[in-house]
Amino acid sequence: MAALSKVKPTRPCIPPVQPRIEPEIVFKLCRSLPKTDHPAKILQSVEWFAPGFEIVQCHFPDWKFSAADCIADFGLHGLLVLGSPVHVAGVSCTALASELSQFAVALSCGSTIGGHGSGSLVLGSPLIALVHLNRELERSGDRPLAGGEVVTTGTLTDAWPVLAGEAWSADYTTLGTQSMSVRFV
Repeated sequence: MAALSKVKPTRPCIPPVQPRIEPEIVFKLCRSLPKTDHPAKILQSVEWFAPGFEIVQCHFPDWKFSAADCIADFGLHGLLVLGSPVHVAGVSCTALASELSQFAVALSCGSTIGGHGSGSLVLGSPLIALVHLNRELERSGDRPLAGGEVVTTGTLTDAWPVLAGEAWSADYTTLGTQSMSVRFV
């Protein structure tokens, strides 16, 4: 019988997660989505929307991975941070649908702006991303989105690396939401 020896790994067994921050729009549905592309009609199924930060993570060095790697790493999702919700009831759905496709966002680390983006960078509007997800769920045989579900719609800027001690903020201009911030400890 061969003797077993203890081997010390030269690097950690679990690679670092290399967190990044993404500003996003998050929706909470009050009912299933209608079978339409009309943004104002889609908004009638939304209870509220909120600014949010998705903290994404990656176990692959330098964020270099294939689609299969991404799936194996659980889609890179780490954490969702929600800002103050804006209730849709009583708001003009036509005006809000237009704002969601046109608003701008500035992502900052401290006093340094890290990135700019807009609602149009998410498939033309976060509402279109919501409809696209619903259609893909139905097409693949999964149940469609339903009332009570909270859905993120995709990053509005590039994903920016974050470090402990940093404070990040996002200003969602013209959208009727408060700016939001998060500090990494």
